[in-house]
Amino acid sequence: MKKSLLALALLPGLALLSGCAAPADEAEPIAIFHTEVGQCLNPDQDQTAAFIVPCDQPHLFEVTAVHPIEVADYPGDETIQTLVDETCPDAFFDYTGQAAAASTEWGSVAFAPRGSDWEEQDQRNIVCAVTSLDGEPASGSAKE
Repeated sequence: MKKSLLALALLPGLALLSGCAAPADEAEPIAIFHTEVGQCLNPDQDQTAAFIVPCDQPHLFEVTAVHPIEVADYPGDETIQTLVDETCPDAFFDYTGQAAAASTEWGSVAFAPRGSDWEEQDQRNIVCAVTSLDGEPASGSAKE
C-alpha cells in the first residue's frame, strides 16, 4: 500500500511539530483522514496515520471536526486551504469555547488531502484538530 502524503495546514501562530512518533506498544494506527471528532491521537512519523489514545494520556492532537469535501475532482490546493480557513477556526471555537487567536494553551491545525491522496487513496476529508501551543504532548481534553 502506498503511503498517503499530507498537507499539514497550520493556522496563524502555530509552528510545525516534529518527532511525533507514537510508542510501539500502542494499538494499530488508522488513517488520519478516518479519525472522528473527540478522538485524541499521536501521528506516525510521516503524519499519515493516527494512534488513537484516551485523552487523559499524552497526545499531540485532538480532533475538533471532520469536514468531507464533496466534489468529484480534486479542487486544488487553494480551494482546500480556503476550506480549512473556513472550517477549522469555527470548529476550534465550538470545541474549546474560545477563538484560536485568544487561546494561550491550544493552537489549531488541519490535516488536508493533496491531489495524490485524492485519486490514489480516496482521501476526501479535512481533519481539524487542536494541539498544545508549546508543541509538547497534552494530557486531558481541550473540549469545553
